[in-house]
Amino acid sequence: TDPSGPSSPERTVDPSRLDDAGNFTVVATQGFFVSDEGAELVAFAGDGDVVYYDSTYRVYFDVDPVPGTRATVEYLAARHLAGDACTETPRCTYNVYRRVNLSTGESETVYGEVTPRIYSARWHDIDRINDTHLVIADILNDSVRIVDTTTNETTWTWHASQTFNRSVGGQEGDWTHINDVEVLADGRIMASVRNMDQVVFIDPGDGVQHNWTLGAEGDYATLYEQHNPDYIPPERGGPAISVADSENTRVLEY
Repeated sequence: TDPSGPSSPERTVDPSRLDDAGNFTVVATQGFFVSDEGAELVAFAGDGDVVYYDSTYRVYFDVDPVPGTRATVEYLAARHLAGDACTETPRCTYNVYRRVNLSTGESETVYGEVTPRIYSARWHDIDRINDTHLVIADILNDSVRIVDTTTNETTWTWHASQTFNRSVGGQEGDWTHINDVEVLADGRIMASVRNMDQVVFIDPGDGVQHNWTLGAEGDYATLYEQHNPDYIPPERGGPAISVADSENTRVLEY
């Protein structure tokens, strides 16, 4: 359960409009701390009208459609906690993966964890493996791990130290900044290791497949602190990756 208590979505337009709105787009925004901008989960109809709005959480990250549904998504969000809600530090973060039906407003928590700080502790991405298992880009622990949502247990972990040397990457406390994971149809996991300027492919049985790695530490001409790589399978013209090459301010396909 959410340690800070439940709250209700703020819907600016009757969500039943989704029933006849045609296609719609769902956007999750992170907000901006310096100016204290809020974050929100918003659904836009094809004509640009807002048909769903939720600002319950302090930060929103990834949002994905739930296959086989008309208007249900799963999203990753976080809120900041303090005091008795934090057991190890004065301030901490509640990372939560939730499911919401945009046409009814019905929602539920799929999985959540409290992490013992705020910055570089908010998970940026989760991807679903099956009905019971999720893969987490665990930015705090520089790892990719699989959790069983029925038991809340971690069943598999790849740690960046299995592949990368501590002499490369970011500063202490934000070494790798793993910001994206994607489960591929063949069971591999694609991960964005931002501070190493690389996208890696992990076989849960054998580790990183180095001949598939895109980019290299310091090779800023290829990638420079990228976000949100998406895999394009062979049947759609791949194998390829589309990626937001953040510090080069461009979107590329490799």
